[in-house]
Amino acid sequence: MKLVVVAVLIAAGCKGGSKEPAKKKATPAAPAAGSSCVEGTAVECKQNGLTWTGSACCVPPPATCTDGTSVDCKKSGGSWTGAKCCVTSANACADGTAIDCAQAGLSWTGSKCCTKGVATCAAGTAVDCRQNGGKWTGKECCIDGAQTCVAGLAVDCVQNKLMWTGQQCCAAAPVQCVDGTAIDCAQNGGAWTGGMCCVRGVSACAAGTAIDCKQSGAMWTGSQCCVK
Repeated sequence: MKLVVVAVLIAAGCKGGSKEPAKKKATPAAPAAGSSCVEGTAVECKQNGLTWTGSACCVPPPATCTDGTSVDCKKSGGSWTGAKCCVTSANACADGTAIDCAQAGLSWTGSKCCTKGVATCAAGTAVDCRQNGGKWTGKECCIDGAQTCVAGLAVDCVQNKLMWTGQQCCAAAPVQCVDGTAIDCAQNGGAWTGGMCCVRGVSACAAGTAIDCKQSGAMWTGSQCCVK
């Protein structure tokens, strides 16, 4: 009788020892540093190889996420999150039309026209934008590189070798464009847009007087004193 009890206990012990530990649920990979996390759906996000956090869809850099449609987004090579279109390497997305955007070689998301690489988009006209080397989205003029775009006149802007969009005068950054006068701006090394004075190599501009500004070795725009 004792042998039977021992055998039963041993058998029970063996069964208990054969149990495998409970498996832990896989933890979703953390979004890459600098990712853009936007609204979306789990299905669309995962289907596009993106990271779904449970409430947002994260796209690794470099990417710009904006409004659009699933069909147009995918046609242009973007990633559709379920609510937003994320375009890789895009720096600026502006209003436009599908036709003009495609003709300019840009990416149409379904509602926005996105540049490829660093660019600045500003108000303008199709004719002036294209004639001066810009890319017309259908509603805005996009210029390659970082630019500062301000009010001006076509004649002054072009004479000073700046970019005229049809409505604005753009100067390649880094530059500070401030109030001034055409004469003082030109005499002191600035570029007159027709409405503002764009100055390079300065750190700050502030109100002052011509005499004090020049005596201190700073640059006088006609109404502002710009220091290095």
